[in-house]
Amino acid sequence: MTKEEAKEDMDGFEKKIMSYALNKPIVIKEPRELQGIAQVFGGVIFLVYCDESDPSYDKVLRALCKCRGNMPIDMTENQSARGKKSKDILFVLSKHHDLF
Repeated sequence: MTKEEAKEDMDGFEKKIMSYALNKPIVIKEPRELQGIAQVFGGVIFLVYCDESDPSYDKVLRALCKCRGNMPIDMTENQSARGKKSKDILFVLSKHHDLF
């Protein structure tokens, strides 16, 4: 999407950006990041903890990517960064064990 197209259709531009951002697992390092995501998203959050040094970390991340691919975020319901609370699922990988 070009700059001119974004100016003409800001809602569509935000949806496109959000779909790129949300259609991958979110990796968080700090507890307050999860709080911020929960406040903005307001939907179901599937949270997985795995230490980066764990030998299965890459496998866990790939599995979350596959889950996200099988259940993409539906951006057609007029949702945007300022939009309604979502009914979709966010997949979040935490590197911080204190979230549990």
